[in-house]
Amino acid sequence: MTLHLERLKAAVGWTPRSVERSIWLVAQTPEKQLAAEQVATAISGRFGRLSFALTIADGQSSPSVPSVMVVPSPLPYGPALDLAMRRLRARAVVFIGGDNPFSRRLARAAPNMGVTVLSWDGEGAVPDVLLEGIQRAAKQNPRNLRVTSLGERVALRAVEGGLPCHMERLRLRKLPDLASLHLVLGRPETILCLGSGPSSNDAAAVEAARNADVIFRVKHRWLKEGLVRRADVSFSGTPETAHRLPGAIILVQDHKAAVRLALERSWRGGFRRFSYGIVEDLAPNYRSTTPDGAKMTNGAAMLATAVALRPKRLIVAGVDL
Repeated sequence: MTLHLERLKAAVGWTPRSVERSIWLVAQTPEKQLAAEQVATAISGRFGRLSFALTIADGQSSPSVPSVMVVPSPLPYGPALDLAMRRLRARAVVFIGGDNPFSRRLARAAPNMGVTVLSWDGEGAVPDVLLEGIQRAAKQNPRNLRVTSLGERVALRAVEGGLPCHMERLRLRKLPDLASLHLVLGRPETILCLGSGPSSNDAAAVEAARNADVIFRVKHRWLKEGLVRRADVSFSGTPETAHRLPGAIILVQDHKAAVRLALERSWRGGFRRFSYGIVEDLAPNYRSTTPDGAKMTNGAAMLATAVALRPKRLIVAGVDL
């Protein structure tokens, strides 16, 4: 029964959820598996945290690279493929070694999800042009690319407080400036910025959490392994974090992320209202991107906001570099 259930889940696109953004490697035959693993090895560690998923479109796979997760082929239909890309948090789909009906359907579905489509014949060394394409895709957020113009306009008005009769207040509570955040947090004197690294479970970090007026965290992955299971503020642009941390204030880095969060929250968030703010509006001189276009990390946004609040004591722990 369990085996049949797992096969059904795989068929409808319910893949294991990727912790990190991922590159989905689709090798057309088992003979191209080695080439797919070469891509994963060449990319690993170069463009930030990335996961790798491998599907053999025509056959079975057994990757020898531990960082590569095997993903069975979903059914070649839009809903299953879309769900798989969401679950994998795919930034790019890389087809290796030609095509077949599955890869052609996936290639048509990917752009609608904001996922980049790349290909390589799998011969010789991994080409630089492929690595460059993956690097560009890794920097993009598919949610920004798949937002429709109508949905974006409605969400933008919601973020800016312009819906008729202020209907956005039924779902959203925006903290417009640093003073409002300071007030809602109770004018904290001690702020703990707690990362998700292994040292976040050290005795000193746990003790600091007990004594902190306010705890800042990034996203929600620490709910599984963390000894400190509290967040008064979480820095994330995903509606899943807002769902997992209903009592936390959600801070996103820029207005584009706020629009995306408001739009996705409208259909994923149930009826609970949540509080949010935009770091670019809260922390003086903070910008979510660097001059060369690289995205600032949520950890950087967390530290910038904490410093802007000017607590008497600021503790940073669990940030393992």
